[in-house]
Amino acid sequence: MPLVRLALTCSRPHSEKDNDAARQKHTSCQQKIVRTSISYLRLMSEKC
Repeated sequence: MPLVRLALTCSRPHSEKDNDAARQKHTSCQQKIVRTSISYLRLMSEKC
């Protein structure tokens, strides 16, 4: 399932010496997971 793979890719912690761009990318990645999860759950609840 692509969502799981996405979550695994984004859950890797960034070290303190990583730059702001990497942190911003990480944050937007997490937001993408949340949005995808919400839309997925909504889709499943509509099917029931």
